[in-house]
Amino acid sequence: MPTGSEGKVVKADTLKDMYRVFAYEPLTGDDFGYYVKRESPRENFRLGLLCGGERYLLAGNSGCGKSTELIRLSDELKDDFFVVYFSVEGELDIDDLQCEDVLVAIGLKIFKESKRLEEDGSIEKLNTDIIDDFYEFLSDVTEIKVGGRIRE
Repeated sequence: MPTGSEGKVVKADTLKDMYRVFAYEPLTGDDFGYYVKRESPRENFRLGLLCGGERYLLAGNSGCGKSTELIRLSDELKDDFFVVYFSVEGELDIDDLQCEDVLVAIGLKIFKESKRLEEDGSIEKLNTDIIDDFYEFLSDVTEIKVGGRIRE
């Protein structure tokens, strides 16, 4: 149900009103009761991932179900793959974004999830060489010369 800023259900009289109060968030957990079954690319994604080497672009308008499909796919694959949910909007400032930021944020998210699962006993202990390499990568400082000044 669409809700306003006070958390109360808001009646939308026009399509514009409906758009303004509608929350565009992926369905998760109990929300899947609202899922509308339709032809889905998930089976092709799953087979491509299991066979290896496939790459996919999932595109569409805001609110059309891209994230919901990916969450459902991750639920199907969690027994065969190490699945980490990553949202650029949830992790980074999208108004000031560089490709390096995305790569580091993805690596950090995978690392944190791995450490969490290791502490829970869900996965084997991580290789210390991998951990050391990752910490070294994150702590490495690059010097950039701007207008004759060195900045770190």
